[in-house]
Amino acid sequence: MNLIAKPNIGYFIDEDLPMANVISYIVNQDATYLSPYANMIVFKAGSKKKDEMSSLSYQVCQSKQLKIPFTDIRLKIPFIDHHFEHTLKQAKLDLVHIHSTGPMGRLGVLYGQKHGIPVIATRYVSSAKPRMLDILNLCDEVWVSNPYAKELSQKEGLKHDPIVMRYATDLNDVFHREKETVLKQKYQIKPDEKILLYVSQSDENQNLHFILESMYRLRIKGFKFKLLMIGQGFDESHIQTDLKKFGLKDRVVIVPEVIDGVERSVHYHLSDLLINLKSGDQLTMAHIEASSQKIPTLALSNSFLSSEITDHRNGYLVEEDSNRVADKIMSIFKNYKLYLKVKEQCFKDLYRSWGDRGHHLYMRYLEKMRQQKKES
Repeated sequence: MNLIAKPNIGYFIDEDLPMANVISYIVNQDATYLSPYANMIVFKAGSKKKDEMSSLSYQVCQSKQLKIPFTDIRLKIPFIDHHFEHTLKQAKLDLVHIHSTGPMGRLGVLYGQKHGIPVIATRYVSSAKPRMLDILNLCDEVWVSNPYAKELSQKEGLKHDPIVMRYATDLNDVFHREKETVLKQKYQIKPDEKILLYVSQSDENQNLHFILESMYRLRIKGFKFKLLMIGQGFDESHIQTDLKKFGLKDRVVIVPEVIDGVERSVHYHLSDLLINLKSGDQLTMAHIEASSQKIPTLALSNSFLSSEITDHRNGYLVEEDSNRVADKIMSIFKNYKLYLKVKEQCFKDLYRSWGDRGHHLYMRYLEKMRQQKKES
């Protein structure tokens, strides 16, 4: 490879693009921000029409899928899709980065081994099965999102020392007084209420019953608050049952997923504290989005986030006990002087833009390609 020319980098993903889930969102963001510096090609399974992907700044090579009759199951068949295989052969990749350990990820590993180029993998799951670890161990390097995931990977039997590559956000620090005033009226927020925020970015590990139980403890202790629950994947029937059970119907507002960047920023800026009481979710980026508006996060002390947050410095940690959560939230706002310092520090420690991440990724890719060239 000529390191002066733009390298050809192939992403392999079993998800659809660009916004099927958090993983496809991350892949789309990275490929977009890297496209000025590298020829980015995403090899994926899916059934998107060409015009649906025409606005993307990177090339997409899509494998056919085989639909099983009378079911919603679609089998990924890149190994027998001749057009897909021809495109892959012509790609002349300099580096492979797999974003799954499924059929597309395994294909990426085989391509990298055959052509003697670096293969990097990102681990997204909270717990890895043996077959998944076998695939990851075939790669030259494995990335995780935080130190907790790194430690967990090593305990599970990953032979590499994982590299921590933190996620990012495209939100900027904003203040729209008029928009915030409108939202406060819309959500019926009173002047003496603290605004707590919960943001869901996936359907898994939401721990909603525990969150609402903690809000109940907070209510009976006399703390005045409004909880905004934003996102997707909520089982509203269960939520409504808990809201009635805990007497929280006037304290909790369920907000549909907010896609627009400005509106999303305003919701964060409006809030006083992000509540992230999930232990097994390493895909969350809500704490980074919140940090863009200098809003600290309250997380569980045994969670993935606990390795990014230092209690009373750049956020807050608490044990998984509803009474302790309530007491913690009350103590946070009693020490308002410290709270203001934590707001500033969370921005300094946790905030990272996708542009910053893209530059960091690109430099790491160049380093791996140079290293491979020396060894060959």
